[in-house]
Amino acid sequence: MEEGPTRTDQTVTNARTTANEKIHRKCGCGWERTTTLRGLHIHMGKKKCGGGSHMQPCTAPKRAGQTNGIQGQVNNHSAIGPNVADVGREEEEERDVDEPQGANPVAPTRDPRTKSSQRTRSLKKPLRRNKIKWPKANESEEWRKLDEHLNGLLQTALRGSVEAKLNLFGEILYEECSNRYGKVTVREAVARTKGRREKEIDDLVASRRQLRKRWRKAYESEKEGLKVLWDEIRSSLSNLRRAECIRRRRKRKEKERSSFFRNPFRHARGLLEEKTSGTLDVSKEDLEEHIRTQYSDPARNNPLGSPGYVPRPTEPSALFNTSPPKLSEVRQVIQRARSASAPGPNGIPYKLYKNCPRLLKLLWILMQVTWNKQSIPSEWQRAVAVSIPKQHNAKTIEQFRSIALLNVGGKLFFSVMARRMTTYLMENNYIDTSCQKAGFPGFPASLGV
Repeated sequence: MEEGPTRTDQTVTNARTTANEKIHRKCGCGWERTTTLRGLHIHMGKKKCGGGSHMQPCTAPKRAGQTNGIQGQVNNHSAIGPNVADVGREEEEERDVDEPQGANPVAPTRDPRTKSSQRTRSLKKPLRRNKIKWPKANESEEWRKLDEHLNGLLQTALRGSVEAKLNLFGEILYEECSNRYGKVTVREAVARTKGRREKEIDDLVASRRQLRKRWRKAYESEKEGLKVLWDEIRSSLSNLRRAECIRRRRKRKEKERSSFFRNPFRHARGLLEEKTSGTLDVSKEDLEEHIRTQYSDPARNNPLGSPGYVPRPTEPSALFNTSPPKLSEVRQVIQRARSASAPGPNGIPYKLYKNCPRLLKLLWILMQVTWNKQSIPSEWQRAVAVSIPKQHNAKTIEQFRSIALLNVGGKLFFSVMARRMTTYLMENNYIDTSCQKAGFPGFPASLGV
């Protein structure tokens, strides 16, 4: 059946067509659907199109061009939406609210980039994510399979500008790895139950208490027998307490011995360092005020003026290396990084890049493009603040120190820049190592204090 002429704000009707009849209708913005007149009006009201003027342009966002990504993998990884090119696009298709249950209209084509754009917008306030149950370091075959899988997934899924790719790089890795291996859950504290010997000790203590009450009310002829019972209870109680003390001491030694063999450095540090614990108990307003006073300067726009005589350095004999980061430089930073280092907002630690060389190479390629374009992605500028107690049973703000956890990708990039800056200063003798030792390789940190 041929379609009749259409208008920009209403459908073509005849004598047999009513407002409640479901026909093919179009809007001036290009939206079309088999729906009722009310469904068309709902669309026009939501998208602010087709108002008073018949030729009023529609403000509804246009459909983005479909890429040749992995449509099959979008269904398997719908939480991440890998075919993301621009994170600011919204979903165009909407479901008709008046469509009857028995109808089988053509299902609207969902843009796979919608869910990722919604996820990216929800990450404007970064939160600390749960850690992933990564494979052990000696499971080389599992790491190799993971490296191949993630490399193939990212090669196909990443689309758009380099900033959009880097913003989704950690998102895809975290969702895929967490679904593959699971997340680390906090173990709930289990209430300890008393053992057999401890229960016997409690019973003897209660019996001794009752015996003491009977002694006060007993006649002289009864006290002799009560004294014999008192001696028996005291002897049994002494033996049980001595055995319980030996058991606790033996258990504590076994626990410390296993802790030492598991990690000697951490065990020795725990013996020497002061015990710290506590939970920050402060209102949101007080915390924001503390951060504002600590990290803001009301006089930051005032010029400082000349600090006095400053000797002018000589011309550099070695120029600063301005070439893009090399793969060998990134690998050196990875090798020196701690595998147990806490990850940033995206939840990806150094451990993944240490055991997945192909993934590291893909990240290095994106670093080179970022260096050439001189643009730092927003994903590398996000951080999560963590408050660490300074003393035992800490509660107030002054008893905590805060650190910022950055994403590993940005830390690798800026570590290469820091190494180059250090090399530049050292080769040109701009730093006198006889008085300045902190922050430079080859000198213990204790000498720079």
